[in-house]
Amino acid sequence: MDRRVFDAMLKTALEEALRQDMEDAPAAPPPSRRQRQRMKQLLTDAFIDTEAPRRRGNPARWLAVVVIAALLTGTAAGYALGGGQRFRQLFEASPWAAVYGGAADTNQLLEMGGTVDTPAAESNGLRFEMLDTVSDGQMAMASVRMTVMEEAVLERIAARPGGVSFAVMELLSESGEMALQYGMSLEAWTGNADLMPGEYDLVFSVKDENLSQGGTYTIVLQDFTGDGECLLAGTWTLSMTLRPAETLTLEPARACRLGDALWQLEKLTASPFAVTLWFHLLEGDEEFRWEDLEGTEIHLRDRVLGQKDCVWGASSGGGSLELTIEFQMPLDTSLLEQLVLGGEVIPLK
Repeated sequence: MDRRVFDAMLKTALEEALRQDMEDAPAAPPPSRRQRQRMKQLLTDAFIDTEAPRRRGNPARWLAVVVIAALLTGTAAGYALGGGQRFRQLFEASPWAAVYGGAADTNQLLEMGGTVDTPAAESNGLRFEMLDTVSDGQMAMASVRMTVMEEAVLERIAARPGGVSFAVMELLSESGEMALQYGMSLEAWTGNADLMPGEYDLVFSVKDENLSQGGTYTIVLQDFTGDGECLLAGTWTLSMTLRPAETLTLEPARACRLGDALWQLEKLTASPFAVTLWFHLLEGDEEFRWEDLEGTEIHLRDRVLGQKDCVWGASSGGGSLELTIEFQMPLDTSLLEQLVLGGEVIPLK
């Protein structure tokens, strides 16, 4: 068959397949300013080349531009980056990857990936794009791209783009109960060359014993603020469905001395993102001090992680203490050996 005839037939077949896929797909929300700018650049690069000699068009290159356009617009972006893929990219690019070395396992994030139920939402001057969500059974995270659409608001926050937040932030489970431990980290466009002016990368995190069961969680945000001043009034909701996940649960029943107090370690759970320990007071002062954790180590098969290699959280009261050790990389939990805490060696098997 003549090559030109073959190219024409291939182009026609690809166009028809793409058209059918787009007809079957749900309607996409309107593209953001960043998406429109990227599409314009893509089309310019693909079709306008005044310096180069004329040559025959390449149907495959034309199709690639159309596919990229689909990925950058609407729900296709969720499918392209979801399922744990975006978080795998973020962790692999982290400087902590060198510290954790072979103890980190980013491929398991693909098995932790949940479903983005709100791929895009725009109202009251803000646009949100949910990019990915993962859960390990006791901690979950959601990656969200936020864009400030109001130019006047951008001008007001230009001096301090990182000083923004929300007056109210809640994370609700499927039953409507509010998670007790959750947070949000924010990176402004001024610190990330991949972001357009007005864009923010948000990561929402939640710690909940019920995460092991999976289910739907909803992020509720109210009133966008800058330095405590309301910049955009409104309520925005983002929803995600998390996969069920098992965690390692142990009941050591070990006494550990932390500072001047003696605590009984009743239970611990271990998962790729964290180790959580629950204590009750046996004797001494129940006031917890961070210096009481000096010398704490997590022993893996081929390395040791110290306090500086993890993020610590604590809550105490009524004779109870809950400690959370969050890892900077998703760990291969099969490599966990033991925890050295307050002079006590606690097996993590």
